[in-house]
Amino acid sequence: MKKGLIIASFGTTDIETRKKSIENIENGLKEAFPSYETVRCFTSRQVKRKIELREGKVICNEIEALDALKEKGIAEEDIFIQPLHMIPGVEYEKLLKLGVKVGQPLLYDKESIEKVVSLLDYPDPEEGNLVLFGHGTYHESDWYYQGVQEALDRAGKKNVYMITVEGQRTIEDILEKLIASKKKVILKPFMIVAGVHARMDMASDDESSVRSIIESHGLETEVLMEGLGEDPKIVEEFILRGKDLLGE
Repeated sequence: MKKGLIIASFGTTDIETRKKSIENIENGLKEAFPSYETVRCFTSRQVKRKIELREGKVICNEIEALDALKEKGIAEEDIFIQPLHMIPGVEYEKLLKLGVKVGQPLLYDKESIEKVVSLLDYPDPEEGNLVLFGHGTYHESDWYYQGVQEALDRAGKKNVYMITVEGQRTIEDILEKLIASKKKVILKPFMIVAGVHARMDMASDDESSVRSIIESHGLETEVLMEGLGEDPKIVEEFILRGKDLLGE
C-alpha cells in the first residue's frame, strides 16, 4: 500500500541556503525512505508567500501538502510528517493539528539536546569563544535553548555560549564573560538554515547585530555562516527521527 511522507520546515526565502540546508536534509530523507511518496511543505505563510512572489514557485503549506498526498490516493492513516524544526514550538504545533502521525523536531527532550550538543564541532578554548546563535521564541518551548546551555556546561564546554535573537537568552547575558575573556569570539548559527536572521541579526554591520555589539567592546570576531542543515551529522539525526516515526 502506498504511503506518504511530508517533510515540513519553517522555510527560507534564501535560495542558496535553502539548497544547502533544507534540500540537503530532504534529499537525505528521500534516499533513506525511497518507497514513500514525499512532498515538501513550509509552515511559514510569510516565507511561502514571498517565494511565490519572487520566484513564481508554489510551495505547499502543511494543509496543502496533506491534501496533495490524499489526491494521489494515499489514505490519511498512511501519511506521516517529519518536521525539520529545531524545537516543538508554534510552527510544530501547526503540524500536530492535522491529525496524522508527526515525528520529532531536532530538540524534543533532554536526551535529544545532549545528543545534538555531542555532535557539534567546537573550537579549542585557546582559539576563542564560540557563540551559538539560535532563533528563540515567545513560546514556552524557548526553554530548549537554556537546556542547550546547560548541556554545554555539563559537557565541559566552558568557552561555548547559547544565545537567541527572539528568546530569553541574549548577547547581554554573556557579554561580560566575553569581554573578561579577551579572546576572539566565533559566531555560528544554531539554526537549520543560516538565513536572514544569521546574516542580519548575527553577522551584519548594523550596530544592533551581535557581531557589531561584540566588536564595539574591542573583541575580534569570526563568523561561521553555516546552518545545521548543512552538517551531515545533523542530517543523519533527522533520518533517525524519520526511522522512529515510520517504525523502520
